[in-house]
Formats: sequence, structure tokens, C-alpha cells
Amino acid sequence: MVETDKMTENDWVVLELSSFQLHTMRKSPEIAVITNISPNHLDMHKDYQEYIDAKKNIMLYQSIADTLIVNADNAVTDEIGKEAKGAVKYFSRRHKADIYLDGDVIKCDGEGILNINDIKIPGMHNVENYMAAIGAVRELVPNDVIVSIAKTFGGVEHRIELVRTLDGVKYYNSSIDSSPNRTINTLRVFPNKVIMIAGGKDKGIPYDEVGPAIAEHVKTLILIGATSDKIAEALEKTGKASEVKQIRAKTYEEAVSTARAESKSGDVVLLSPASTSFDMFKNFEERGHLFKDLVNRL
Repeated sequence: MVETDKMTENDWVVLELSSFQLHTMRKSPEIAVITNISPNHLDMHKDYQEYIDAKKNIMLYQSIADTLIVNADNAVTDEIGKEAKGAVKYFSRRHKADIYLDGDVIKCDGEGILNINDIKIPGMHNVENYMAAIGAVRELVPNDVIVSIAKTFGGVEHRIELVRTLDGVKYYNSSIDSSPNRTINTLRVFPNKVIMIAGGKDKGIPYDEVGPAIAEHVKTLILIGATSDKIAEALEKTGKASEVKQIRAKTYEEAVSTARAESKSGDVVLLSPASTSFDMFKNFEERGHLFKDLVNRL
């Protein structure tokens, strides 16, 4: 990693910026990427529109010489693309666009760049992430480098991170899943029903959509933290709550030991809170580190 005081004018910097950082930004980067937008951080923003407006700052101050990469499959980002001053590159895995999925191949401007079976990290949301990244670095990075990274990059800590396999059970840490939408995407990665630990601090956003995802992808739900009731209510609204075993835990030690007791060889135990960590932790990293420590001590 290049230290900021050692950067030169020839270096490229890639930053992931939250809505809090973008909210007061009055300068946009030469290449901006918006992967998708859905309700989030409504405990901090006055409403969903303010959250969207904060996200838009990443492209609002671009010039005609700059480039915006947006998701054509997300209604909000698709509309934002129409407001761009510079070039816009749309990516889509549902229909033909500047960057799109043709069978198993990601194409950019009609050229095949990457077979999605070469992507090491799981999930269609990561296919979309690669589409966005390809659009951003199209003029900067050779295709063979993109393929090499896809084959070897194992993911980032706290994002569907495999902690260990014990007695045939795989334990995954996805503490970054601080909203229902993130948990929905994570659950879609796994082909079989999982044992999931969920719950944390409420962000003021609806939980209804996570209910059907839990009903479809979870066999045992271990709830902990302030949003336990909201998640349970979302599941109850599906009419399929009886098909998911629900257990309440008071501590993470209890949650992890319960998950082990409920699991058998071939199962997946997943930490995907669908909530922030601030009811019990300083941040999601601290939550993830505790989960990993407890799993490694089993």
C-alpha cells in the first residue's frame, strides 16, 4: 500500500466513501462509481432523499472530461446517470449495456474481458462489483491483469470471510452486513440453508424485505441485539416463520456456542447482522473480530 505522503502525481488513488463522507463533499473524482443505492443510514440522514443526494455528490461536481460508472439495474443509480456532465458507462447483468454479462462472460464495449467462473469470491453481487471495476479501470489496466486478480483475490475481511472449517462446518464472518439489503445479498451466495447470527442496532430503515430472504435461505436464526424483534417480525410477516428455528442469545459467546450446537457436517454458520454494531461494539470490525476469535476458540 502506498502511504499518502509518498504518493506522486502519477499515482492513482481508489477510495470507498460513505454517505457521511460524501454529504459535505464539494469536489468529485475524475472517475466515479456508484454500484447501487437502497435505503440505508436513515438513523443519521433526515430521509431517504437526503441519503441519495449525499451519494450523488460523488458525481455532481464532475466536468465533461470525467467519467461516471453506474448500475443500470438499480432504478436510483440509473436515473443518476442521466444527470452526469461527463461520460457515463452503465453496467448490467440483466441486459446489454456498456459493461454487461453475456452468458458467463463480462463484456466491456463488446469485448470479452472476464469469465465469471474465474472470480474467486462468491456471489452475483461480486460479479456486479467486477463489472463496475472493469468500467472504472478499462483504460488503465490490461485484461490479463484483471483476470489474474479475479482468480486470486480472496475477498476483504468481514465480507463473507471464511473463518475456519470445524467438524465439516464452515464459519463465515460477514460483519460488514450492517443493513437488511447487505444480508439479503449475502444469503443469496449460499446454495443451501444456513445457520445465521443476526441483530444489532437499528438504522431507521425497513426490515420487511429481509424476512422473505431469511425464510428462503435460513434454517436456524440466532438473534442477538436491539433489532432482534424487528427481524423476527419481518420473518413472521412472511407466514413461514414456523419453518425457521429461532433462538435468542444474550451474548456473542452464547450465540456462537449455540450455532455450533445446532450445526452438523456440511452446514454453514454465518454472521450477517443486517444491523449496525453500535448497540454492543465500536464498529463492525470489532464485532467481526470477536466473532472470529470465538469461532477460532471452539
